Amino acid sequence: MAVGVAATAVALALLRGDVAAASAAACTDDISCSLNGVCVGATGQCRCDPGWGDARCSTLQLGPAAADNGYRQPARSSWGGSVIQRGGVFHMFVEELVNEW
Repeated sequence: MAVGVAATAVALALLRGDVAAASAAACTDDISCSLNGVCVGATGQCRCDPGWGDARCSTLQLGPAAADNGYRQPARSSWGGSVIQRGGVFHMFVEELVNEW
């Protein structure tokens, strides 16, 4: 399918509100895959990067949050949460506020 024809088919489907038809249209380049994957020319389908899904790689796939997700101090407020990675280890810097404020 020519690039212009594919783009026109997607645009018309979106104008009709037919998102499923727009999503099912063959990709033509990596932009067609929301820049969250690559367009595989042989199949005309998007191959999404990890964490992205649907036909156009436009849906972020988040799993449920862990019940114990790290930093938590009862009866204290905090500010910040800047995270850096050093040597494969992640470090979070946070400030605690006194008197729960």
